[in-house]
Amino acid sequence: MKKDNITKVTLIMLILVLSLVGFAGCKHEDDENIDTDVPETEEPVAPEVTEDIVIPDDVVETSSLDIDSMSQEEVANAYYTALISGDYDTAYTQVPHSPDMTTGVSPAVYEQIMTGLIASTGEFKELISYDVLEDPGYMIYEFHTQFENMPLTLRVVMIDKVVYGFNYAEYVPDEDVSKEPYTYEEREVTFGDTAYPLSGTLTIPNNLETYPIVILVQGSGPNDRDETIGPNKPFQDIAMALADAGIASLRYDKRTFTYGQELMTDTTLTVYDETIVDVILAVDFLRNNEAVLYNQLYVAGHSLGGYVIPRINELTDNVSGYIMLAANARPLEELVPIQLEYVKGTMTSISSEEQAYFDAIYADLALLE
Repeated sequence: MKKDNITKVTLIMLILVLSLVGFAGCKHEDDENIDTDVPETEEPVAPEVTEDIVIPDDVVETSSLDIDSMSQEEVANAYYTALISGDYDTAYTQVPHSPDMTTGVSPAVYEQIMTGLIASTGEFKELISYDVLEDPGYMIYEFHTQFENMPLTLRVVMIDKVVYGFNYAEYVPDEDVSKEPYTYEEREVTFGDTAYPLSGTLTIPNNLETYPIVILVQGSGPNDRDETIGPNKPFQDIAMALADAGIASLRYDKRTFTYGQELMTDTTLTVYDETIVDVILAVDFLRNNEAVLYNQLYVAGHSLGGYVIPRINELTDNVSGYIMLAANARPLEELVPIQLEYVKGTMTSISSEEQAYFDAIYADLALLE
């Protein structure tokens, strides 16, 4: 059986939130969950599925479930079938629920969830396939389901025939396992302004005559080439994933990361100096580097790097396309106050020094108006 690529099984274990009903238009968002506190464990493995799942033509009758005589797999099937069939009383009253699930859902809540889901995805068409994932202490039953407008995976989390969680997400079939990822090499490079040369990493797939390449542009602040945040290195992760798909990339230490002390006193520094000019120089570097055999060139900017993509577009030639990753669509003078208010709302108290810091930012923002 296939192995699910769940990054954290605990995503399935969150308590029910009624925002599940807001699934419409969110097919690429994170999983919607009705979940409980199942302990975090290692990623589950898939055992053999021993029974076929059959969706009956008729609604499951509430009197038809004899839980004691059924296997856990059969109980999961009955629960899924009841939800798909619209028999929410059976799903809730005949299938045992954990204490948190019992208080978190009801037949009416199930109806609200499924009605909202179907409004977005269309009516149920068929069960595509079925997987079981086993983890110490609990099982995850995955029902890959075709709806009229899109496929979804409906997951049921169970312990001893008791439902501990239910969620759904867009179904993306596993890639052909016979296709091996590309191997790649990484090359350390230096490019840029002679006064501020930058160090970077070229990640190049092996065994390809030519390949697309993506320049990765960081967000605000003195970021290194991997855009390291705590233990996370998102740009390194993106570079590896691109290489596995046969796509090269260039990522580099930002000017304010390498020369932060020198630039700290530069009161004339603008976003052009901080970010844009080095993207232009990166494009020129790749264009004039005969060892980089790309056939398409893209620029992907994250946060501030995406926000300035229109300016980068005006100042670069022969770029195949631009990608904006979590880029703000509003001016910073509108966005920053919202962010500050959010930060303040998470604080139990604000000292006079902290308030002075906030006031100074608000004063600076006022100058932009």
